[in-house]
Amino acid sequence: MNERRTIFLMLVFVVGLASRGEMFQRGSNVATGGTVTWTQMAKFADGRTFVTDGSLSIDAAIAKPATLPTAVLPSSTENLLKRYMTAALPDEFALTDLRAGANGAYIAPTGVTLSGNYLAYLARTMPPPRVRLRMKSDLDPVVIVLNGTAVGLLMPMRGSGTPHP
Repeated sequence: MNERRTIFLMLVFVVGLASRGEMFQRGSNVATGGTVTWTQMAKFADGRTFVTDGSLSIDAAIAKPATLPTAVLPSSTENLLKRYMTAALPDEFALTDLRAGANGAYIAPTGVTLSGNYLAYLARTMPPPRVRLRMKSDLDPVVIVLNGTAVGLLMPMRGSGTPHP
């Protein structure tokens, strides 16, 4: 499972990062109340475009960036993103199910820690009552669901929970 996670990070998020630890030691690039700095995009065959900053990947139609990043991820990224977004995941919950954690983070009902800055961004970007999060463990991306449709992925914070068996 760790190999799959590493491949995911390398292809979908910041190419060249070898582990999730390196990514989160630098922290998120979204400031409290700020905007996300999109660094790469992935174009889907169906016409959708996803933007990413290294920790969050979301449909550009929802993110509505002023300009799209110039760095384009390989076409194989589409299959990888779709595989994660359509996976059968055991846990699903609303933003209101999260509880406050340390340093502005939030804790999912499963014990996995999520960035408060990214959750604030999601709450500003989409109507919170219509957003749900799906997950398996802190080793896998969290699927962001809007009105029943998967629209993005968010990386949990490092070492935050216990994987499902």
